[in-house]
Amino acid sequence: MSGSSQDSFCGPAEPLQPESLNYDHGEELGDTPEGFRRSARRKGLRLIAGDCDSFHLYWNHVADEFGWWRL
Repeated sequence: MSGSSQDSFCGPAEPLQPESLNYDHGEELGDTPEGFRRSARRKGLRLIAGDCDSFHLYWNHVADEFGWWRL
């Protein structure tokens, strides 16, 4: 799937990669995504799909489901 919306891919998806959740979103996003909890032990997932920004997946503790953000 490709397109110009924030939730579309720009090419073929690569395998999911684990990533640290031990960071402050304020430095990159200016705000923390809903339900995100910083953790030194737990991991999130990163999805790269073409030349677009990566999708960053995490567990949304408010909605009790996966959440994502993109930068």
